[in-house]
Amino acid sequence: MKTDPVSVLKRSRLMQLGLLAVIVGLGLLIYAGLNKPPARDSLAKISGILTEGKQSTTTRRKRGQSTGTVVSTTYELGVRQPNGEIRKFNVDGSWITRTTLEGAMSRPLQAEVDAENFAMILTSNGRTLLSYENSAKTYEIDGKKYRDMGAPALVIGFPLLLLGFFLSRRSAQKEIAASGAAPQA
Repeated sequence: MKTDPVSVLKRSRLMQLGLLAVIVGLGLLIYAGLNKPPARDSLAKISGILTEGKQSTTTRRKRGQSTGTVVSTTYELGVRQPNGEIRKFNVDGSWITRTTLEGAMSRPLQAEVDAENFAMILTSNGRTLLSYENSAKTYEIDGKKYRDMGAPALVIGFPLLLLGFFLSRRSAQKEIAASGAAPQA
C-alpha cells in the first residue's frame, strides 16, 4: 500500500473534504481581490432622454412560505439618444430608488456604464442621481462578502486536509506493518 500524498488523498474522505474547502476558500479570496470597480475613464458615456424604465426583482421563497423575500432589484432603463436610437442599460436597485428614477423620466439623462452594461454614474439636469463613489462602494461590499466566506473555508479546510493526510497515512503505515511488507514510496 502506498503512502505518497496522492494515494493517501484517494483513500481519505476527510482529506478530500479539506482540499475542497481550501480550493473554494482560495477561489473566493482570489475573486474578492480581483473584484474591483472599473476605472472611471473606461466607462461608456450615454446621453439622451430617459424614455423607458422596467423593474425586475429576484425573489426567493422558502418551502411553506406563501410570499417570497426580495433578494435583488434591477432597473432596465432606455435612453433615446440624439440619433433616435434607444440605448438600454441596467441600474442596480441597491444603488438608486424607484422614485428617483420616476422623477427623471422624460428628462435629459447622462449615464456612464461599465462593460457589463450597468450604470456607474447617472446625472439628470445637473443633479447627480448616482455617483461613481457610491457605485464603487458596492464593489467593496461584495469583495468583503467574498473574503468573509473564503477565510473561514481556508481556516476549516487546512486543518481537515492535514488531519486527513496524517490519519490516512498512519492507517496505511499500520496496514503495511501488519502485513510485514516493506513500505512503497
